Amino acid sequence: GCALLAAPAGGQIPGFPLPRAGSAAAPAVAPEAADSGKAREAIVKAQADAQAQLAAIEAAIGTPQETPPGTSVSEAAQRLTLARQLTGLYQQQLDALDRGDTALRRQRETERANENWRGFDTPGPHSVLQFDALRDELDSAERRVAQADVRRALFERIEGQFTAKLKTSQADARLAAEAADAARGTPQAPRRDWLRDFAALRALVDSETAALLQMGARSAREEAAAAASARDFARRKLAAMGTEAVLSPEDLGRIVADLD
Repeated sequence: GCALLAAPAGGQIPGFPLPRAGSAAAPAVAPEAADSGKAREAIVKAQADAQAQLAAIEAAIGTPQETPPGTSVSEAAQRLTLARQLTGLYQQQLDALDRGDTALRRQRETERANENWRGFDTPGPHSVLQFDALRDELDSAERRVAQADVRRALFERIEGQFTAKLKTSQADARLAAEAADAARGTPQAPRRDWLRDFAALRALVDSETAALLQMGARSAREEAAAAASARDFARRKLAAMGTEAVLSPEDLGRIVADLD
């Protein structure tokens, strides 16, 4: 689903890697990374860092370090919300990787079964119940293909709409970093440093959201491919069955029992 799209509010945590002046906040892992094992390691590490920094923020609530002069209650609350959201984004990225890995594994298993299949153990005509079971298998696979295609298109559409927001937050983070550098050694420095971190967290959350959208689209494509493999195998078996079906007394008994 799209619960992953809760809109971020704003704020960054001291200790989070900040984007360099003139650069964008990078996600923990490139969404197109081919090695899901390495991607998972990177996300788990980023999640652990985010959780540690969230704990530090929660422990420092109300202290001068946490809220320097000029910081509103609303800004502090938004920053805490973003810190919590970031840890959730990393978990959703891990879930997206799991979905994609499961789909790839299912696709490989289906393709291997299709390659190894040498036809039915018994010659036709086959049971009408076998026909029905295979038709159900085919219908289910076709539904899964369609559902995955809808999910992929949704992720891609939202990602396209999200691009402008990401660019804005990255630009804001760069400007806030420049302002903090300019204020160094002045009475405004604590406030400017806080605003720099605030803007950097917003940019990081937006960057990880964009990465999640891309990962979601990719996992949907992998689920569609797995379902397409199951669909093709079901079609092959149906074609091998021919057009004749028989209804044995045993099959009739099963049908009647199911109706009771």
